[in-house]
Amino acid sequence: MNTSNEPVPELAPEVAPAPGTLASELELRLAAAEAEVARLNDEFLRAKAVEARLKETQSRDVGALQVVEPAFLPSAPANPPVLRLILLAGLVSLLLAVVVVLLLELARPG
Repeated sequence: MNTSNEPVPELAPEVAPAPGTLASELELRLAAAEAEVARLNDEFLRAKAVEARLKETQSRDVGALQVVEPAFLPSAPANPPVLRLILLAGLVSLLLAVVVVLLLELARPG
């Protein structure tokens, strides 16, 4: 362990292969292959992005209709106002009964 204030010797940098050697030629080919793979991946991803945008546009157009906003799931189930519906049904039934009675009275010979 170095406890003095002496500088720590630097590690030797990686030795680059000499130009024209087999190692440098292989590194150049590897770099070119990696660049080609990156270019092909970029082209593929750009084509998929265009395809996704096209499908999204097509999914929003349904004949003469167009989806303005996508549907969303409600946070809680809808609970109908049961008491109000019962009172409304009773009122409609009472009115219908009055109409039937009036029609029967008018239709009775007399």
